[in-house]
Amino acid sequence: MPALPSLGIYVFLVNSVMFMAYMIGRLSFEEYLPALIYLDGVLFPILTLLILGHQYRIGKLAKRQLWPFLSIAGFILALLGYVLWIEPNRLYVARFKTEKSQKTRLKIVHISDLLTPKPGNWERRLVRKINALQPDICLFTGNFIMPDEISLYRDKLEQLAQVLKEIEAPLGKYWVKGDQDYLISDPESFGAQSGFRLLIGDTVHFTDYNLHLVGLPLNFSRYGEFLELDKKPSGLSSDTSRFLVAGHYPDFIRYLEDDRVYLAMAGHVLGGVVHLPGLGPFRKYPYWPEEHYRGLFYEYGVRVHLSPGLGSVPIASLPPIRLGNPPTISLIEIP
Repeated sequence: MPALPSLGIYVFLVNSVMFMAYMIGRLSFEEYLPALIYLDGVLFPILTLLILGHQYRIGKLAKRQLWPFLSIAGFILALLGYVLWIEPNRLYVARFKTEKSQKTRLKIVHISDLLTPKPGNWERRLVRKINALQPDICLFTGNFIMPDEISLYRDKLEQLAQVLKEIEAPLGKYWVKGDQDYLISDPESFGAQSGFRLLIGDTVHFTDYNLHLVGLPLNFSRYGEFLELDKKPSGLSSDTSRFLVAGHYPDFIRYLEDDRVYLAMAGHVLGGVVHLPGLGPFRKYPYWPEEHYRGLFYEYGVRVHLSPGLGSVPIASLPPIRLGNPPTISLIEIP
């Protein structure tokens, strides 16, 4: 059998075996994705070009026969370029109404997992898009900067704070710690520079809207322990009190038992990183239903907004990627 058809059959078989191993749980997403990219994006195009070059040189391949194989290799390289550079740099706005039949009284921008390697023009574009939405509250559910270069972390954080201070939200900007925020040693200083107030078990009361925002410490959001909701301030009856509960990990949502929780908000899951129609999220999160990796929905009896995040994380030695799941600013309208 000629070399190219043989190579194509081998690549198809290896891809099929790897995909089945991933689907039945024998390969994790962190193992499957690098293998897929190295096989289809590096090894297959290189071998194809070597075989084509050899056959053309010895006169067994006409020029017109090159195009089908070059087209396939070109498509694979274009897809890699989109996954690695184009989609991670997009910026999508998703709009949600908690009660569609009711008039909006409060607008909340929920963002999460910026994970920026270096603050710059993209982050300034993010700020402009947020301000164009005219939110009343801006909530960030953790992970400002990717802690890859520890020695430069403080400088990057100061640069990011100068950019984020331009976000305008008349009722305040708030954040809860994420698992990558452990190097922020002085949250008060960061808050003074950026205008974001860190919530660690604190409750912010928005009396005019009968709402209270509770920010959970990182370990509370991860392990299911839950702060007892603060007593209502004077002037609010038990019938009208509503709580917004924010944490980085979504695990705490499984343990919410207070029927006054109007909306729970979290991040961390990144929408599964790669999210394809019919296949769902590729990066799994334990105990979390695959159909609810992003957006506004009900889960465990609670109204939930799960942010797809703005950044991504490196997997193996690959740069951060996204596919079918662009960086997202979520605007939530509450009556």
